Amino acid sequence: MEAVSIFFVFFIYIWVRLALGHHKTADMKDKKKYERGINLITDKKYEKAKEFFETKIKENPNSSVAWTYRAICHYHLGNTYQSIFDAQKSTSLESTIPESYLLLGKLYFELEDYQNACEEYEKAVWYYREQNIEALKYRGLCYYKLGNIEKAKFSFEKALQQGDEESNFYLLQIDRNQKYSY
Repeated sequence: MEAVSIFFVFFIYIWVRLALGHHKTADMKDKKKYERGINLITDKKYEKAKEFFETKIKENPNSSVAWTYRAICHYHLGNTYQSIFDAQKSTSLESTIPESYLLLGKLYFELEDYQNACEEYEKAVWYYREQNIEALKYRGLCYYKLGNIEKAKFSFEKALQQGDEESNFYLLQIDRNQKYSY
């Protein structure tokens, strides 16, 4: 009987916490608060979105979500180094936002800094729980550029399992290159 009453109290406690929103992280709450700016990015209104997030950063300089989305705006506006700065600031404030790592990976990849890109894609893959095709595919491309064919194939295969046909193309290229390199 004691076990049932303890379970019942525990169940009530969990239900109250969920009902009051205590299960939501600060980042989850920020994403909800910044929905207007995120929608501006979705609508490709990057300059307006950047202004929105600059205001939010002034209001709350410790919001890693605001830094991440401002970094995304800078990326689309062609401000590579400002985007890197903002994304790094975001990861220094909160290390579990995969969008920041994915963006840093893209930026380093475009700068042909494949080692750093690979490290950032590794973090993105980890925080996305291997469920983001883009992170898997680009991690594979980084490994390929670095000459680590086995890791590249592994990443492409993971992305292919999730339906990314482009990864299948890269796997075929690797197989063809290996076939003719002997």
